[in-house]
Amino acid sequence: MSLGEVYYHLLPSARGPLDSLALAEFTAAAADAGFSPPRFHLAELAIRSGDTTRAKRAVEDFLRLSEDTASADQRAELLLMLDCARKGRNGVEWSRTALTSPLRVLSAAKLLAAGGAYPGCAEDGFRAVFDHAASLGDRWGAFLGLQGVLAAQGRRSELKTAVSAAVGVGLDLAVGLYLLDALAGDDLDPETASLAGRMAADPESPSSALWLAGEWHAEHGNSTLTKSVRDSLAARGARDSSAGVGLYIDALDARLTLLHGDSAGAIARLRAMLTAPQAELDWGLGAPLAPSRLLLARLLLARGQPRDALLVAGVFDHAVPIVFLPFLPASLELRRRAAEQLGQAREARAYAARLAALGATPQLGSASRSPTPEAP
Repeated sequence: MSLGEVYYHLLPSARGPLDSLALAEFTAAAADAGFSPPRFHLAELAIRSGDTTRAKRAVEDFLRLSEDTASADQRAELLLMLDCARKGRNGVEWSRTALTSPLRVLSAAKLLAAGGAYPGCAEDGFRAVFDHAASLGDRWGAFLGLQGVLAAQGRRSELKTAVSAAVGVGLDLAVGLYLLDALAGDDLDPETASLAGRMAADPESPSSALWLAGEWHAEHGNSTLTKSVRDSLAARGARDSSAGVGLYIDALDARLTLLHGDSAGAIARLRAMLTAPQAELDWGLGAPLAPSRLLLARLLLARGQPRDALLVAGVFDHAVPIVFLPFLPASLELRRRAAEQLGQAREARAYAARLAALGATPQLGSASRSPTPEAP
């Protein structure tokens, strides 16, 4: 059970899809017929698989054992998910539940969104929380999920509307998601460059926003501005030894190594930093290090290592980090190419079908070119 929890809730370096590894461990733990904890995740994974018959059995198995031991929230989340999977997005009264239990709706919507499983259901859940929750924290979580679903589907005008709505209720950091989405492959705003400059220059910018500005400058080949942001983060790190700042510095060091023409060194740096323990994976902007993971997968594919690229890119199906959603189309396209290189025609078709179901235009990064060093 503990090993399953590690695969499910964290992002360990593993030689295989994390969902499949978690499923195997939870299945083994569920061999104890009276042990309910693994059955929650088995039910949730069954719902996301799309097999609603198996999902119904798994949910019933969990409910049978959980009456005295599981929280009402877990039961309610599974029933919300199962209803939407079986009845469609109009089969759930998200707004009514969001008024009384916004966290239940947030959790259910987040799980339904993972890997692009049920984006319509997830969108409706996120919208309900954003529209009806009283807490700014709940609304921020709902915005992160909603913008992720919209970005993954390439719905640009609606995404801009969502950002404006978030800023309108006091969530000023929402504009920083333009940079995240650009790094995922969808540059939504012609003013993104000036936004990156303003965020980098503002001493009040959160460290995560400063890091995103540095990532954006690096993606566009500007080593001078990337180095400037890196040094600003290092100055903050001298005053604040939090792990997040250190990871952001490591990420930009990897970018600078690449910009100086050393792709092997960049890969080594990225691999080292992405195996470090991380907190705030669920709702954090920076902790999941999504741009770094996509960059590593791109570099591995470019260097003729499609099997390793597949493993790295597969992490974007993981259910925990909400900020993985905008990166899903780019990761699916990368996996399709890697599967083709490996002669895995059936897998390549499956990735292409998932892309088509999302309706997004597949890209591998905000720049259509491969990462290259800045011209002297």
